[in-house]
Amino acid sequence: MARWVSATRTLSLSARTAARTRAEVVGDARGAGGKQLAALVPPWEHVPPVRELRVDDHRVFYDVDAGARLVVIRAVRRKGRLTTKEIL
Repeated sequence: MARWVSATRTLSLSARTAARTRAEVVGDARGAGGKQLAALVPPWEHVPPVRELRVDDHRVFYDVDAGARLVVIRAVRRKGRLTTKEIL
């Protein structure tokens, strides 16, 4: 199981649990899954490439340190009808 650092405090319990579970699966698969956003330059500290998971109406932005088996959730944003760049 990957360790994780989270920015999910603003989510409901069910969305927070889903984000954590999916991020752990992605971390255990050494970065497989999720959408890689190689060209994205987010306004927060990160380790490229930033990845994105869809959890209900939210997008969870994270990166993976496969060597340390660490998933770091950097941000969680409500998606709505906006583009990824617009929600950052």
